[in-house]
Amino acid sequence: MGMHTLKFHNALRAALREDPDVILVGEIRDQETLSTALEAAQTGHLVFGTLHTNSAVKTVERVLGMFPPEEQDSVRRSMSESLLGVIAQGLIRTTDGKRAAFHDILVNTDACKDYIQRGALDEVEEIMERSSFDGMVTTNQSLQALIEAGRVEPDKAVAVSLKPNELAQALRGRS
Repeated sequence: MGMHTLKFHNALRAALREDPDVILVGEIRDQETLSTALEAAQTGHLVFGTLHTNSAVKTVERVLGMFPPEEQDSVRRSMSESLLGVIAQGLIRTTDGKRAAFHDILVNTDACKDYIQRGALDEVEEIMERSSFDGMVTTNQSLQALIEAGRVEPDKAVAVSLKPNELAQALRGRS
């Protein structure tokens, strides 16, 4: 990249001129890259990007947090309109010594779009808990499925959970 451009933002903008079907941004680290990726998504391009977060809702929070408060309304609107989904993934040691993935999956349904626009991200997480029919799953639901399949020890799952008390309570209720 350094031979063609010195800034990632310029490279992404140049890539847009080539009319790509899909754009992959390895890691979104700054506001400028994020703005360009959002712009590409709003013009009909399928954009995949990575961020280092541990949940789908925290990913949305991180994106919004890259912008100053006076731009939040505009960014929430843009994001709610162009976002298709967010997948957060973690790995956990299985009972056979290997690793299994657990997921936190947000599909941007009409209800989620509305809550993202309003900045009510806690509501989005509540929607995820009850929307498996839309393909959504929370980390705890994913971990619980691994436990029920006998692939993961309950104590290991509770240790990696973002809400360990909630998972422990759900596990007590199934005995």
